[in-house]
Amino acid sequence: MTKPSLLATVIVVATMAAAPAFADTWEAHANICQPDKGDVGKLDYSNTGVFNESSSSSGKLHCPIEYISDLHTLGLNTTTIRLRYVDRSSSANVSCTLFINFFDGVSQLTQTQTSSGASNSTQSFSWTIGSEIGGGRQLVIQCNLPQAASSSTRSGVRGITLDTNT
Repeated sequence: MTKPSLLATVIVVATMAAAPAFADTWEAHANICQPDKGDVGKLDYSNTGVFNESSSSSGKLHCPIEYISDLHTLGLNTTTIRLRYVDRSSSANVSCTLFINFFDGVSQLTQTQTSSGASNSTQSFSWTIGSEIGGGRQLVIQCNLPQAASSSTRSGVRGITLDTNT
């Protein structure tokens, strides 16, 4: 029987030390998103996402993010939030803003991302955050979807993923 080499032991220990102690992933379909009051009739909810059907104006929706605060203690973790979207508009871009608010509605963090142009493929916005997220916080992503060029050329949101590493 052979003994494990010192190098193999060091590699295993180093790999275990570098790996997150715990990782949690939360995923949601875009059907969790809610339209602005004036945009209810513009948005189409389907099995592939939420899309702006209006050919005359943009549509706005708000996507709440479920967050379990005990997974993120002492601000030592990082959380990556990804929103998957489709931008099929050649005249305007998809724009989404992440809001992290305290329980009383006071904003702690606001970060906006904007697409870089039309594409038929699903793209994603990504936010990586740390100590901004924690107990008593509310997370929501607000997206502005450009008007549809046609019934088959619509922009929309497909879903959200939240990965927390501790």
